[in-house]
Order: sequence, then structure tokens, then C-alpha cells
Amino acid sequence: MKRPFGLIGLIFLFVLAVVFYVPSQLTVWVIAGLSAAAVLAGVIVRIVKHDAKLLVRALAGGLAAFAAISSLFLFRNNFIAPILDNYSEREIYVEGYICDELKLNRRIISFTVQAERIDGEPSDVKLRLSTVTSAELHPFDSVSFSAVAHESSYNNFLSRRIYLYAFDDGSGQLEVTGRHENTIDFFALLARQALRRSLDNTLPSDAAAMAKAVMLGDKDALDSGVRDDFTKSGVSYLIVVSGMHLAIVTLLLRRVLRYFYVNDFVAFGLIAVFILAFIALTGFANSVTRAGIMMLMFYAATLFLRQSDSINSLGIAALFFTAPNPYIVGDVGLLLSFSATFGIVLWADKIMDFMTEKLRLKPSGKKKSLSDGRLRRLIRWLLQRLINLLAVSISASLWVMPVTILLLGAVSPLSVVISIFAYPLTFVILALSLPVALVGLIPYVRVITVPFAAIINVCAWLLQNGVHLFAELPIARVRTDAPYWYIWLGVTVLLVLIGYRIHAKRSYVGAAVFLSAVTLSIGASLTALLFPPQTALHIDRTKSGYVLTVEKNGAVTLLGAAGTQSDKKKALESVAKDGAVEIVLIPTQNSRGSYTGFLNDYEVGKLVEFSDGKSSDESPDEDVFQFGNNTTFLLGLSDDTEACVTALNKKVYTQVYSDEASVLIVPDKGDAADLTEEMRGADYILLKGSVKHAEQLPKKTLLAVSEKALGDCPGCLMLEPGTSAEINMKTKELVTE
Repeated sequence: MKRPFGLIGLIFLFVLAVVFYVPSQLTVWVIAGLSAAAVLAGVIVRIVKHDAKLLVRALAGGLAAFAAISSLFLFRNNFIAPILDNYSEREIYVEGYICDELKLNRRIISFTVQAERIDGEPSDVKLRLSTVTSAELHPFDSVSFSAVAHESSYNNFLSRRIYLYAFDDGSGQLEVTGRHENTIDFFALLARQALRRSLDNTLPSDAAAMAKAVMLGDKDALDSGVRDDFTKSGVSYLIVVSGMHLAIVTLLLRRVLRYFYVNDFVAFGLIAVFILAFIALTGFANSVTRAGIMMLMFYAATLFLRQSDSINSLGIAALFFTAPNPYIVGDVGLLLSFSATFGIVLWADKIMDFMTEKLRLKPSGKKKSLSDGRLRRLIRWLLQRLINLLAVSISASLWVMPVTILLLGAVSPLSVVISIFAYPLTFVILALSLPVALVGLIPYVRVITVPFAAIINVCAWLLQNGVHLFAELPIARVRTDAPYWYIWLGVTVLLVLIGYRIHAKRSYVGAAVFLSAVTLSIGASLTALLFPPQTALHIDRTKSGYVLTVEKNGAVTLLGAAGTQSDKKKALESVAKDGAVEIVLIPTQNSRGSYTGFLNDYEVGKLVEFSDGKSSDESPDEDVFQFGNNTTFLLGLSDDTEACVTALNKKVYTQVYSDEASVLIVPDKGDAADLTEEMRGADYILLKGSVKHAEQLPKKTLLAVSEKALGDCPGCLMLEPGTSAEINMKTKELVTE
């Protein structure tokens, strides 16, 4: 069987992803049915045509799919369930060490703790802790604390074997008990920190931030606006260290070794050591590790005069990741990395050959003069580099599109165009940042990095501002949660499969592209005409509380939340699909910690916090707006909806309104006597708890998300735990589930 590891590994990976993100019996039965149909087709071909190749492939694919489903089930029941049964939803005493870098978000410190003992018993469980402690903490500090552990539902945590998280409000008596050093992770962290300091000392602040993001994946060094621009433009992979970055620096190293005629075996050893060191330096990022595995196999095959098969190497890398930890597919970046690489392997060379042939870039051998020949060669070389870049960008973008549509709910139509100028700039920044950082470690030699630092500074400025210009365009980021995207995706995949099956010629390719474009255009036009985007107020009644959000076309505002961290996270994930929340309103005093704890993994644009006029001793954050008692102000939630926030008698009332509808949110222990006639006249009044003088409220419009409201408003509509409701701010329609 040709490419057995590629077939088995990639089917195993992508079936895992499907079952992980669509966990239902229907999904399992559909996959099982498709596998059985493939095996049956193989048997028929074997009998009719006496060809066993299809049967062997079908059996291998079917067994890989079955193994993927089984591995998720077994891993959940044998590894994760015991941890949750023993520790979830109860207070535990943890002794361990901080095993990664600390993340500071609005005075909340978050980090992962590798437990060594829990409640006095040996344990190797990982736990994510968010704390407001004033203690000075560092990576690899040994710590002990008490906290209530909750089940983690954040996919990125699950992919890293973090199944529990906890929040410490300062009462958990977090203590530093020593240091946990002399490990590979520890020395890799020291190297990262040294390179960061070197870049900070040799580059201007903006250029240093960009260099740290490109070289080390430290995107937190960038301004939040810059990160948003890269995300909107669909090129955020440039500021997250990936396999592309490892390939660039390894290629440079290989050329240097060739220039000095280093022995092949010695060169392979040096390249292997460098690849492993780079993987450790980037914190063993999954995408970098994937690229490292493939590159080691490629260079090893070259050393022994063998030809490495990229798809087989990709399949081996997939098995390397997923066999020991099936939940690693929770890392969307890993899926994007595999999808992009698979697309590049399949299509990049074909697209490049096609474009080269069309532009007639192959040398003709005819030269009018020596200078003319050099000029032609230079132009041809530049065009070939541009075509190569365009072919890789198109291949990768098309193959990651299904993942971004299905999992992220958005695509960036301009990403291919942006990458044409962004990729070369990133290449220069990356190629120069590593030597600049290394030389910058030597104080008296640092001066020789000045010209290279100037180049990095110019490239960083061009990259940042160029991406910003594209991010400002209306079509920079398009939501894909409308049904027509899935129809278009299905039609396109079907056309591609048919093309491969019939060995399609150029005429079919042109017709298929036209049909795909027509399907997308018609779907988008009909959706825009029949279902224009409208603002909706979402009410998610969780098991222990509620989450209130306003959303339009992906722009999400959080107006209030209560309950356990786990319940709030699950409810918010269903609305903020792309991991971003534009505004967070904290309507109760001294509760920022309970909000920041579950928002720590979201990109939050602005915190609006009730503080009763009391300011912190620390300098306020630039992206935090505090308001006091007896104040009223407006928040723009979307182009057609605003929120009027009013603080009366230390209670915050929020009225969401558009030209057609309004919804008033009354806090727990609020007083209806404080409300104006306009506020009482809202189309819907949402009660968070008990209300004084509730008889003054119109009964037909009352909704409640807490049992405490029933005593004061027995006639109101109660949303039971586990249910949700949506109020359309255009039509006033209330839909409950």
C-alpha cells in the first residue's frame, strides 16, 4: 500500500477532530457507516476487477477511523474521568510547581501548576490556577494552596492535559515553598528569557515586540490592537511561532553548513540538535514539533540517499501527537498546521508549475547581450519567488478554510493577498532576529547589530502598518456561521473529489472554480436579502447561574454572569466562537476577579466596572473604565443597539435598546421604585434575583434567571437551569430553548 502512514495517520487525526468537536452518537454512526461503505466498495472492486489495492486502503482507513473513535472513548473514561471524579467540584490542597510562564491579565495572574501531591497523596495532575495574590511568583516556583477545583472545558487546556482549573481570590493561602529546577523546560525558559532581554536591549520597543512574537511566539508582547489586526486579516499565524518559522531558520542553517562544506553526517547532527533546541526554545509548541518531526525525517532520508514522502511524514507526525493524547485535537492551531501542510504538499507544486508555464518563465536560452541576460534572469528569479509564495499561500489558505469555517466561524478573504507582502517581511524579521538576539547577549559586541536592528525595525513597521490597512477594510473578516457557507464548502469538496477521481483537465478545473464561486455568491446574496444580520440578547441559564450577552455578526458584549467558572465558560463559548469579547460590563462591586477568572483566555477589548468611585492603589489599566454610584452613561453595542447603564443606590440597572425594542436588566435586590417610567416600559424586564416593590413592574414582560425572583414576582417567566433564550432586538421576538 502506497503511503500507509499518511493514510492511517491523517484519517486518525481528522476523525478524532470530527468526533471531538461534534460529540454525538449521530457523528459516530455516520463515520462508522462511511467506513463500512468504503470497505464494501473495496470488496466489490476486489471481486469484480481482482484489484486488492482499494480493499487494503479501505480496510486501513476504516480501522483508523474505528481506532480514533475508540481512543477518545477510552481516554476519556480511563484517564480523564478518574481525575474529575476525585477532584472536581471540591476543595483540594495542592502541592506542586509552576510548570509554564505566568500570564498577567488585569492584575489576575494565571499559570499551570504541575501537582506533585494533592491532599497529601502523590499526584501528577495539572491544574490551571488564576489568582489575585500579592506574592511574588516566578515560573518553576514550588507552591502550595487550597482551592475549589472545577472541570476544564476549554479545548486548548484539554489538549495540554489540563483537566482542572481553580480561582484563588486571595483566601487560598498561596505560598511559595521553594524552586523546581534542572529540567529541560527550566533551561529552555531561561534561554527564552535571555533572548527576550537581548531583543529588548537591541531593538526599539515596537520592533522588539514583533521580533519576540515572530521568533518566540510571544504575541502577548504586542499591543492588543496589533494582535486584533493580524487576527482580522487572517495572518495571525505570522505572530505565533509555527512550523514555517522552524523551516526558515533551519534552511538558513543548512545553507551556511553547505557554504563551509561541512560533512553530511556532521551537518545532520548539527541540524538535528538545532531543531530539538528550537522546539524546546518555543515551549514545545505543537505546530513547531510537527514541523521538526517532518524535517528530521526529510534530512535523515537525504543523508541515506532516500526520498522522503511528505504525506507519509505528515501521517507519522499525526500519530506521534494523537496516539498518546487524543484530546490534543483540542488545539485548533495544530489542526490548522496539519491542514495547511497537507494542502501545500498536495497543491503547491502543481499551482506553481501551472503558473510558471502560463507566464513562460522557463529560460529560452536566447540572449541579446550579457546585461540583457542578467536582467532577464533577475526578473525571472523574482517572478518565480513570487509565484512560489503565491502557490504556497493559496494551497495553505484553501485547505485551512474548512477548519476556520467549522471551528472559528470566520474567514479572511484577503489573507492570500496580505501574505504576498507579509511573508517576505516576516522572513527578514525572523532571519535577522535570531543572530541579533544571540549577538546582543554579548555586551561589548552588541554594537555590530545596529544595521541589522535598523532593518528589523523598518520591516516590523511595514508589516504592522500594512496589516493594519487591510484589517480596516470591511471584508477583512467575514463570519461563516450562516448555512450557505456549509453548502458552499460541501459543493467545493465534492467538486475536488470528482476532479481527482476523473483526473480532471484544465476545462474541468475552470468550470469547477466557476461553479464554486457561483454557489458562494448566490448563497451570500440570498442570505443578505432574506436574513440580514440582527442584534440579539442571549440569556443562557446555566446549572448554577446565568450568562447575559449581546451579539451581532460576531461582535459580543458580556453584560453579566453568575455561577461557577465552568458553567460561565461553557455558556460564553457558544456565543464568542472566535475567542473575543469586545465589552465586559461588571455590574457588581469588587467582583472583577470572578469575571477575569473565566475570561482569562478571551481577547477582551474593554472592561466597564462598577467601583462606587473607589479607586485601587495601583494605577488603573488603560482598557478599564470604572464608574461610581448615581451615574448614567451609554455603551455602543452594535451599529443599531446601545446600552444605557445606570447606577442607583449602589445597584446597576442596564437597559439594552434599539429603535424597535428594549430590554431592562434589574440586579438582585434591586428596587423597582427607583426605575423611571421609560425603564418600566421596556418590552422585556429581566430579573437577576429578588426585587423590592416588584408589584410596580408589568407582569407580562417579566423574565427571571433566579429562583429568588419567584417570591416577589410569582407570575414571571422563569428560565430553568440548562435552558436559554434569545431576544431579537429588531423584531422583539423571544425564542426559548
